[in-house]
Amino acid sequence: MDTTELKAMRKKQMLVINLLFITILMSYFLFINNVNITISTQYLIVSILMLIQIILSLVKGSSTKSFIPIFEQVNIYEKSKMGKEWIKQRKSNRIWSIFLCVLFFFQYFFNLNSNTIMEVDLPFFSGLLILLLILLNTTMLLHIRKVDRGKTEEDFKTYNRKWNIVSIVLGIVFGFAIIMFAIFYALTIG
Repeated sequence: MDTTELKAMRKKQMLVINLLFITILMSYFLFINNVNITISTQYLIVSILMLIQIILSLVKGSSTKSFIPIFEQVNIYEKSKMGKEWIKQRKSNRIWSIFLCVLFFFQYFFNLNSNTIMEVDLPFFSGLLILLLILLNTTMLLHIRKVDRGKTEEDFKTYNRKWNIVSIVLGIVFGFAIIMFAIFYALTIG
């Protein structure tokens, strides 16, 4: 794949992922805003959606197939470049998804007796969406940069282990940023 095709593929990938992310998140919050839903039910819905995603990922295995053509093209390209590390990365992503799914199920059980109705505050939601988009795009750009610069499978040895460390650090930094944003927002509104 020449550099022009590669750049075009990566631009489409970024555009589709960002559009899907924004559409899904906005649809979810519009749904929550129009239906009186408790916080515990929200955690249950998210955990069920994640469980479905995990099951689909397990069924798919190491296949590069996707119902979105650009994702299939990216999967084929990355699998050919990364080799075994691509499969390790897929397994690692499943493990992280299982961890988050279990975390949301625990949140559901801990908040089971809560009757607090989930309300969407548009300014807060917009700020949160921007922070999440920054996180999503930062991680995608780091991954794309590493994969596109790699020449052989040897270049990707221990990539998955290093990527997990980077993901944890970015998760902590952005988790802290989201908490600080929430506190700042609460103090300026309240």
